[in-house]
Amino acid sequence: MCTTMNAHQDQEPSRIEISESHLNKLIAEIQANSLTPQSKEIVVKVLVSFLWINRQLESKRLSIKKLLRLFFGSKTEKSKKDNNKDEPPMNGQSGNKQEGPVKPKSKGHGKNGQAQYESAERIRVTHPTLAAQDQCPSCNLASLYPYGFGATLRIFGQAPLCAKVYELEQLRCSSCLEFFTAPLPAEAGPDRNHITANAMVAQLNYGTGVPFHRLETLQKNLGSPVPDATQFDMSEKVANCGAPIVKYMTTLAASAEKQGFDDTPMPVLSLMKENKNLSDSERKGMQTSAIIAHSGENKIALFITGRNHAGENIGDLLKQRDPASPKVVQMSDASANNFSHEFMDLVIKSLCLDHGRRNFHELLEAFPIDCQHVIKELGKVYKNDADAKGLLPLDRLLYHQEHSLEIMNRLNSWMEDKIENRG
Repeated sequence: MCTTMNAHQDQEPSRIEISESHLNKLIAEIQANSLTPQSKEIVVKVLVSFLWINRQLESKRLSIKKLLRLFFGSKTEKSKKDNNKDEPPMNGQSGNKQEGPVKPKSKGHGKNGQAQYESAERIRVTHPTLAAQDQCPSCNLASLYPYGFGATLRIFGQAPLCAKVYELEQLRCSSCLEFFTAPLPAEAGPDRNHITANAMVAQLNYGTGVPFHRLETLQKNLGSPVPDATQFDMSEKVANCGAPIVKYMTTLAASAEKQGFDDTPMPVLSLMKENKNLSDSERKGMQTSAIIAHSGENKIALFITGRNHAGENIGDLLKQRDPASPKVVQMSDASANNFSHEFMDLVIKSLCLDHGRRNFHELLEAFPIDCQHVIKELGKVYKNDADAKGLLPLDRLLYHQEHSLEIMNRLNSWMEDKIENRG
């Protein structure tokens, strides 16, 4: 058993599936000292899992708060304000905060007015029996005059893709038997799938996450079937049309003044198939790197999916950057995967303060005095940031340099002293 645990002590254990009845049976076997081979395997897995958790705790890779967050989800990281904890309750009342009046619900209840339906078809409806200059049927004293149109909204259902069949008139000569067919209207377009249909399929799948097969089922139920394979071809045409735009946006992002990026897991079916044939030493991870670049007043969003991490993708982007350009400010967390070491001379790294604060918040119960000190100092910087909102970027930077720089320098010196003196 020790050999098995040593071999797997650094590997994350697999999930153990066991029912309550099976668990009661296992307990009975342990008490009777009559474990079956299957029960022995479960006990070994439990012990390996226990050893793995201990190893993680010892190496500080997994704190109790992180473990709780894995099981029960994360809660707010805001510090509780308790300015009057030393003051006794007034007038014999408890110190609990009294609830104020319930805020009334805002009007509208989620409904949108007709003015918000910008793409709606506007249909003018004239009065069926009356017109301007007619005598008023109510008072019979004066004539009616135009007063505009009142708007009433109606929402109709239709298939996302609507098929149209153009029935072209055909004529034939009774002598030479020559056919003459009416031409297609210009709005029909040259292809079977109109460019608007291609754009709609791409938007539904990649913009709002509607799978091709689900749209196929919907279209079939509504009498306008479009196979999922056809939808992919339609989307590919949209992608090919947008390729020059993406290339130009990538060029702008490479020369931007600011870049922010991070990774998020993204399963890719083709890469998952490749993983079956890869060795343990080869990279098997899959992720999407989200890159937000600020170029002047423009904000450019790029998404790159594959095996590369954000640092590698941002490195490919910086290959297009003019070395003579000013250094780009890069914003990310401190993960090693977010660094492009080949181009560090072209960038100014701005690491995420939220991630750093979160680590102190997780250790607050273990080291309350030191962690609370860091959180309070960072709270002053957050306060300055809230006060600086609405300012131009340069003015906001100058405001922080004036009000937050001293706080950060003082906090940095305090941390260095703690590290040096192991205090």
